[in-house]
Amino acid sequence: MTKTKISAILFGWLVAVLSYSGSVPAEEIQEKIVSLPRTTENVEIRGLFEVKLSITTGDSSLVISSEASNLPKIIVDVNDETVFVHTKGRILSDIMRPKVVIKIPQLVTYTSSGTTDSVLRVNVRGPLTIKAAGVSKINLYGYADTLNIDASGTSKIHADTFNVNEATVKLKGISFAYFKRTTRVSQQLSGVSKVYLLD
Repeated sequence: MTKTKISAILFGWLVAVLSYSGSVPAEEIQEKIVSLPRTTENVEIRGLFEVKLSITTGDSSLVISSEASNLPKIIVDVNDETVFVHTKGRILSDIMRPKVVIKIPQLVTYTSSGTTDSVLRVNVRGPLTIKAAGVSKINLYGYADTLNIDASGTSKIHADTFNVNEATVKLKGISFAYFKRTTRVSQQLSGVSKVYLLD
């Protein structure tokens, strides 16, 4: 078979693949809005999510954005002090992982497990506890009086732009935590985990 015929066959196959891919319409993105009590101060996320949490002086709320077929699989359990977001069934997405936006007046404990990427913008007068497992990534911005971290799996906690004087850190597995060099860190490490102090 000549190079010209091979090129023609490959080009035809590529056109067919692109045409088929373009024939499947993108699924609509929908939102689920949940009102939270003002007493909410603990957040637990389990599953495949992209999370943004911030402190607000207004009404507490939680908004989930996801493809329409996935939205019924995302469960939100709320009690007076804790909100728990998790999934029932497998989340399938061709566009994005489900997004969760949370606004609450205070945060005491944040727990993340599964494959979750979180950004927390919080100002805490008192201790803040972060728990992470699985393939969790958490970026912290703002400040707290003290910070307690308990992480396992392949978690990464980025607190190198977070203002905190003292931190207590327990890392297991292949977990990493990053702090400002000025932060006093008490650490307990196992596996190949490590704490980094950055300038």
